Amino acid sequence: MITLVLSTVLCGFAQALEVSTRLEPAPGASAATGQPLEWTVSLSGRDSRDAVLAGPPDLGPEWVILGGPTPVVDSDLAAASRPGLVLRWQLMGLEAGELETPEVRFQIGDEEPIAAAPARIELAGALSEAEDAPRPLVGFRDVEEPEGGDADLVLVAAALLLLAAGFPLAARVRRGRSVAEAPVDREPRLIERIEALDPGADPAAAMGALGPLLRRAVDEARGEDLASLTDGEWAASLEGAPGVSPEQSAELTALIEELGRVRFGGAQPSSFAAREAVGQAVDHIRALGGAGSEKAGGTA
Repeated sequence: MITLVLSTVLCGFAQALEVSTRLEPAPGASAATGQPLEWTVSLSGRDSRDAVLAGPPDLGPEWVILGGPTPVVDSDLAAASRPGLVLRWQLMGLEAGELETPEVRFQIGDEEPIAAAPARIELAGALSEAEDAPRPLVGFRDVEEPEGGDADLVLVAAALLLLAAGFPLAARVRRGRSVAEAPVDREPRLIERIEALDPGADPAAAMGALGPLLRRAVDEARGEDLASLTDGEWAASLEGAPGVSPEQSAELTALIEELGRVRFGGAQPSSFAAREAVGQAVDHIRALGGAGSEKAGGTA
């Protein structure tokens, strides 16, 4: 039986801000150890659209983060009826019994951080009735080697002789075919993925996808990995950074804030605004040397 607790915290009458958390199995999964769970945190009320994470949640050893946080926008609701910010993590529990998510905190401007109450869920164990020891994780099972005796040694020796006899012929065939072989497909570079966005078809989707791609491309150009920072912290890291001029820092900060209003606030940009944002992102990446440093490829 799944025990799911929906926690709602009113964070101050002056702010009139409501924070709710929900923890439930992912679609198609069950509430058991080793199964994916969806942890959703929603903020509603005044100034909730300006909220950002005050820091990553500090999960204990009983949890593993599979993904997130991912902004969630319910397009079936009118913009005025949507929560100001909805973030979703995908977790996996490693222990059976009742587990509790850690405290997650949000920041709005210079105000004190706002904490969301933890969510709880009852997880069933992964062992069947006949099992009395934990199962090893997939990929870490010990290989069982059956005892074959001398007959197996003879078969192995015969196979090695056949391989040795056929190796020169296989090498000649490979050399003859190497010229005609097609090149191996490579992972698209980040700047190519940005240029491939289609602002005309869906401006909100294009600008929503642009934010993570832009941050990753700028980080690669700077030779840093700042994926754990919030958008505000990431923008602050640009100030005085080597190779980033004050003008570039200000323009990138304004651009990432604009993209954040679409990703987290549900803003509906025009195709012109989305196309301009994509063009600005490409210009900044090229100016920072991203086009040359991304030849190894990468993903957001």
